[in-house]
Amino acid sequence: NGVSGAMPLLWDKETGYLDRLMSMPIARSSVIVSRFVFQVAQQSAQILLVVLVALVLGVRIAAGPLGLLVILVAAALLTMSVTAAFSALAYAVPQHGTFFAIAGFVTLPLLFMSNAFVPLDAMPGWMEAVARLNPLTYAIEAMRTLVVDGWDAGVGWSLVVLALVAVACLAAGTRQFRKRTGERVQG
Repeated sequence: NGVSGAMPLLWDKETGYLDRLMSMPIARSSVIVSRFVFQVAQQSAQILLVVLVALVLGVRIAAGPLGLLVILVAAALLTMSVTAAFSALAYAVPQHGTFFAIAGFVTLPLLFMSNAFVPLDAMPGWMEAVARLNPLTYAIEAMRTLVVDGWDAGVGWSLVVLALVAVACLAAGTRQFRKRTGERVQG
């Protein structure tokens, strides 16, 4: 979802629409914040749909309704991180071809170098080390634990890591946005 969240910003930059937005009497932050709110809302709706189907099929969330809320928080933090990172990329690259090349090169390894398909303790040492640097690992771990086992201290740790990654990615995305839009509006 992070790639799809950054694409409209990329097109706005390339078509000149972003320049027009920046010349309007709106807060610059509204351009970024609206994108995050939309992506988080869309991701939450998707998760709720998956949970609804799972409930119909007999799956129960071990952590209960509060656990579902924490799952949504973990997903929101991950969504913000990925959207911010890819938005920073969209502002940094000169054209959409470069964006899609880099995004394609990054997204699959991000998924495969997480615990989505293989538990951390079953990975070779080097892969486990890489997976532990991957924020997707922490989101998956928190969600899996809440659904299968219920409440665990590891969930809190995963949320802390996700929050730190979100802050770092938001800072990078905001910095890149300010840098690029400041150049475009002044020039």
